[in-house]
Amino acid sequence: MTTEATDSDRGARARGPSRAVHAVWLAAGLIVLWMVRDVALLAFAGVLFGVFLCGVTDWLDDRLPVKRSVALAITLFALLLVALGFGAVIGKPIVEQVAQLQERLPGAIEKLEGRFLTGPIGKQVKQRVVANVGTIVEKGLLPGATGLFSATLGLATGFVVVCFIGIFLAMRPGPYVRGVLVLSPRRHRDTVARVLDESTGVLRSWLVGKFICACLIGVATGAGLAVLGIPYYLAFGLFAAVAVFVPIVGPVISFIPPLLVALADDPVSAMWVLGLYVIVQGLESYIVTPLVQRKAIELPPAVAIASQAVMTALGGVLGLLVAVPTAAFVMTAVKIVDGNSDQDSSDLDAGSREASFAHQREA
Repeated sequence: MTTEATDSDRGARARGPSRAVHAVWLAAGLIVLWMVRDVALLAFAGVLFGVFLCGVTDWLDDRLPVKRSVALAITLFALLLVALGFGAVIGKPIVEQVAQLQERLPGAIEKLEGRFLTGPIGKQVKQRVVANVGTIVEKGLLPGATGLFSATLGLATGFVVVCFIGIFLAMRPGPYVRGVLVLSPRRHRDTVARVLDESTGVLRSWLVGKFICACLIGVATGAGLAVLGIPYYLAFGLFAAVAVFVPIVGPVISFIPPLLVALADDPVSAMWVLGLYVIVQGLESYIVTPLVQRKAIELPPAVAIASQAVMTALGGVLGLLVAVPTAAFVMTAVKIVDGNSDQDSSDLDAGSREASFAHQREA
């Protein structure tokens, strides 16, 4: 018993400094990430785009007798054709519907106020909402409106940076992977390589799955609203497709505008829109998502919502869009590191038991 306790104490003392050093490095890394959080989010978005391009390029490279650069060029050209075709076919109607929706939505809200906020309680609720909205506009939106040009320029610059990071990463991913491994401690390089490999697969599965879900949900929403006679169905369908990339919260928010428009015209139409929302979300949750994202990591709802709240506070809209893939990457890394730690602990305990048994035989 004394020998076993001594071996355990020795192992604990050996692991103690290592854990302390890891904690210091982790704290330093978090501080640096906080200082450059905007750049880090932009870089991570570029990595996500690169993962998507790598997946398509690898698929073409395995099936066509061409170089990787040619396969990447085919991928980029196909994406450009899809974007131009989308813009040529329904781009103009969507822009027109969005402009019309911006003009009509305030009137729809006024109708709702006159219909539901006429009593004493409704007036009190209206006063509080108007006061809160006025405070938000005064403190947040109006000062931000003065920097509209710089915000637009920043968005365009960020888009270009994301595109170039993704393209260069997809062109030659090997040097970037080797660079990460070289910067990692030698005894942890196998773990880091496994984290990079498995997280790449998880992120690629998430991106492809979400892209398929977005297309299906956007088409189903737009078509359903068109059948119900709800105006601006193209704009609402596009909004629903984009909202798919924000799990849990996004689908709920995407149906608020069409519900408000329908409710202002006819409460019965609003009930039909609500029924359409239930059907579309049921199809996504129980049929589409399980089929197209079987390899993606399962995120608990609390983790997804918390990651979205934290990332939105850190990086705004960009942080919200990359919140779930960031959480998926972190959970994949934690899962692998925890598995290695359990394996190391098992090996250490086995070694301690063997040493103890050997000492007892010698005694």
